[in-house]
Amino acid sequence: MQEAAKQHQQIVFSVVDKEQKPVTKCENNEVPFEEALNMTGVGRYTAGLFVACVVTVLAMAMETFGTSYVATACACDLRLSTATKGLVSAMPMLATALASVQLSPCGRSSPSTVRHHPPPSGVLVSLHLWGWLADTRGRRFVLLVSMGGCFVAALASSLANDWVTLAVFKFVAAFFASASNAVPYALLGESTPAAHRHTLVMMMASGLMLGQFAMSANAYPILRMSFDLPLFGSIRYRPWRLLQQAYGAWSGAAALLLLVFVKESPKFYASQGRPDMSVKILAEIYAINTGKSKEDYPVNSISFHETLAPSKQTSVLRSMWDQTTPLFRKPLLFKTVVILYIVVLVYAIAPAFLMWMPSITTAFSRATAAGATDANFCQMLHYMDQATPSVASNGTTLPIEPKCIDKVDDLAFITMTMFSITTAAVNMLNSYLARFVGKRAIAIFLHLLGGTCGLVLPWVYNPTTSLIVFFFFQANLIAMGLTTGFTVEVYPTYLRAMAVCLTMMVGRGSSFVVISYVGVLMETNCDYTFYGFGVIVLSGALVGLWLPSEEKTGPDSAETAVSGTQWTVEQVKKREEVASGGAGAARRLAAARPEPWADGR
Repeated sequence: MQEAAKQHQQIVFSVVDKEQKPVTKCENNEVPFEEALNMTGVGRYTAGLFVACVVTVLAMAMETFGTSYVATACACDLRLSTATKGLVSAMPMLATALASVQLSPCGRSSPSTVRHHPPPSGVLVSLHLWGWLADTRGRRFVLLVSMGGCFVAALASSLANDWVTLAVFKFVAAFFASASNAVPYALLGESTPAAHRHTLVMMMASGLMLGQFAMSANAYPILRMSFDLPLFGSIRYRPWRLLQQAYGAWSGAAALLLLVFVKESPKFYASQGRPDMSVKILAEIYAINTGKSKEDYPVNSISFHETLAPSKQTSVLRSMWDQTTPLFRKPLLFKTVVILYIVVLVYAIAPAFLMWMPSITTAFSRATAAGATDANFCQMLHYMDQATPSVASNGTTLPIEPKCIDKVDDLAFITMTMFSITTAAVNMLNSYLARFVGKRAIAIFLHLLGGTCGLVLPWVYNPTTSLIVFFFFQANLIAMGLTTGFTVEVYPTYLRAMAVCLTMMVGRGSSFVVISYVGVLMETNCDYTFYGFGVIVLSGALVGLWLPSEEKTGPDSAETAVSGTQWTVEQVKKREEVASGGAGAARRLAAARPEPWADGR
């Protein structure tokens, strides 16, 4: 019995009610943690926590994707070629990919880790370095370090005097910012009553889609300025440096909000065996939300049940190997290949072209102003490069001197804003459509649409229409949230966190490669670039036929992962029986909750 209890690592703390309240109770008059959290209600603290988490996520988005504006605006100062511009723009993706390397055993993550994470975000909390620290040092602590480090590195990058220095500091800033891929979702989910959790998490995830809008709102007034002030040495203070500092200021604001207003996750303290601190935080949240005294909170202590996958005392590398190899063995091998293929298409192709959007739209605007009308997409991009050489007075043809362009045109801000608002709206719509047509059908449709537009794009000779087709070519970007949902459904619980860790690392790594080279490809073989990527995206529709077609149901399901539904009293009792009944009880409980897709169907 003791061995079985140790394997399941069940943490139970006694509970005493201060007042006679109508609450759900387990054995021995115990109030579960989730019930105690529900008693805190929703109010000022919930609103403040939501704002702080949204600002944190937006700060991460600006540091990761804001390089698209910065790299375009600093092209002349730092003498960026197409290749070096692509490398600088891709560095945040490389940092995110490396931050996804597992440093702690993902497979030991609690089911609650998966349960509170929203589908759109794409990263789970115990996946990478920051997740490991969040599970051992606390969510708030990690976010403070993350945003503080990002703020310092962002300011340092604004003083770069060459592209190598800029790339290095962008890498460091993005590495710190990568914590905000997941940890804010865990903090929000673990501090919010179940009835409101899904709504707040979905609103926060959709707010992330508005990151491009926030970046444009910051960039537009700054990049329209034309100041040029000496700083020190050969460094001159120009608008792109101010823009980088403005993006970094979001990280500083997020750190300030987290430091002053946000409290540690009460569930984190409960999972660490510190129920007194958990109750203290819950009481403080209750007081802020309701305006009452902390002494009015009706719980003195909590009952917290958490079952972890059985594990042996092995080294980290051995544990990583044991958790990774099942993903590449039957019956999961084929499903792993399918998931990774879709992840590469979603994370690599559309984000790569999105990073080049300011340069592309600026080239379009200049070509239109120069009189280009009957030209396809690629001809518009290179229209200014095909200018007629001038002739000197003596009849000699003068060579065309390449002119460095570092001004971002107004069309770039307009298109980026429209793209951001559209993707956010469609992402919200997808969460409802998936209930009727399923996530697989949506993913297949998005790849069909994107691939078809990629093949058609070189044949469109109207500038406005070709720009619209180019936007639809990036349609599979909206499937980014769906890929995490598929991963949660396909794999059993004890492999789930490691699987998402692997997909993130592969997705961000492939994004780094494509962003680095897509600019050169468009410069040298533009039409064939879109033909090639169009075919590749279309192949995602074919491979998507092997994605799971049905939602998982049950207390440990993907639906639970979204809604935050907790164990019932009966289920908690069954889990307690497991701890006292040995391996036989564990097998009976496992048989009652089979893992779909783990049998190779």
